[in-house]
Amino acid sequence: MIIHDATRLIVNISRRLRKVLTIPCRSLKTWFQALNPFALKIPASLKSLQVRFFRCLRPDRLSPGGKKSAAGKRHPGTVFLKIPALKICLIAVPAVSGLLAILASLGPSPPLKTISQSRIALHGARQSMGEILAPDLFYSAERRWENLLSEWNRQNQKWFPARDYQEVFKLAVETRDIAGRCREKSMLAGDSLKIRIPAETAALEKEIRQFKTRIRELPIPEPSRKRYVRAELMILESRSAWQRQDHVRSAGLLKSARTLLGQTGQEVSGRLRAYFSNLTAWREMADETVAWSRINRDAAILVDKLAHQCRIYRDGILAAEFPVELGANWMGHKRMRGDRATPEGRYRVMGKKSDCDTPYHKALQIDYPNREDLLRFEDDKQRGRLPRNADIGGSIEIHGGGGRKADWTNGCIALQNGDMDVLFEWARPGTPVTIIGSLNPGGQPLRF
Repeated sequence: MIIHDATRLIVNISRRLRKVLTIPCRSLKTWFQALNPFALKIPASLKSLQVRFFRCLRPDRLSPGGKKSAAGKRHPGTVFLKIPALKICLIAVPAVSGLLAILASLGPSPPLKTISQSRIALHGARQSMGEILAPDLFYSAERRWENLLSEWNRQNQKWFPARDYQEVFKLAVETRDIAGRCREKSMLAGDSLKIRIPAETAALEKEIRQFKTRIRELPIPEPSRKRYVRAELMILESRSAWQRQDHVRSAGLLKSARTLLGQTGQEVSGRLRAYFSNLTAWREMADETVAWSRINRDAAILVDKLAHQCRIYRDGILAAEFPVELGANWMGHKRMRGDRATPEGRYRVMGKKSDCDTPYHKALQIDYPNREDLLRFEDDKQRGRLPRNADIGGSIEIHGGGGRKADWTNGCIALQNGDMDVLFEWARPGTPVTIIGSLNPGGQPLRF
């Protein structure tokens, strides 16, 4: 900057000298670059320069670079460099540069010490994980630091007597103070993490165990199941990070796992809440089935889908209860072929199949779809809830081949072969089969 100012001053002075000396742009630029160790920009006014001197030497005295052509004429680009002019420039440039340096030292200077303190304070806040443990304070200090650098650069572009570093000093003090508070808050938060993380990890692991128990038999959607699995993995990673003394990462993983579990719990709870809105109707259906058995002194079958139980009533009294396995997507009513849902409603046994008529030991075929199912199916198609080419399906049975400890059928109800033998013996064509969601009040919308 000083060399640049000195050069401009020399140009202005030289214009007032008497004698004229023309120097081509390319030679002058090379000369000034040699005298310009800071590689500052050469003023545009130097591209065509005429220097006047009080006296000049003989016009045939040339610079070392000057040559004549064969015809004795000088080339247009010949440099006429007068020895006195060179001496004047070599003396003037250092002198004026020194004078400007003295003047600059007397002008305003940036608050370098305060700026250095703010830089160190911001670095300390970053090292103490302030970006995670105290993000509001950290980003506030970082914004002021960026404004400080911008203002400092803007002031440096001005002529030195016009520079004012008051705003730079103010921003430096604010950056230093805010970064210091951020570091203190981060250190306190880090100490609390050492106590808080083990307790939170144990609480989340307990929630995971409860969650597993509650949804073990529920056909929750695949995205929800994936989130649940990801949350479980995050808890394991958090425990590993804690053992490595990486408390900040451990806390971050616990927070993410808690968020994923909360999202999954809300989705499952919402689905169960909608499903169990039919609880009153299910109880009425169950009471009617038991009453029919008592009045007709005959057997009736009641299937509780949530409990995965098949109950046989004889003369209105519970005679037997067997575990069952359902369709893989059993929650909700069967709506169409291929949805792997077990239907809900009042049905009757249409026929009995022995082991030679079915691959599942023995089977009782029920009358799905009944009239209510057909009406519901047509309404769903008209309202666009089902594809136009959807088919309602059929061939729903209560059969053997169970005992797999999983819901695997395409909508049928599977019992173990020994239990199926008992049911097959008591049932006959026309036996009522009532399939409901649940009778257990505790099975109402689960809370996660």
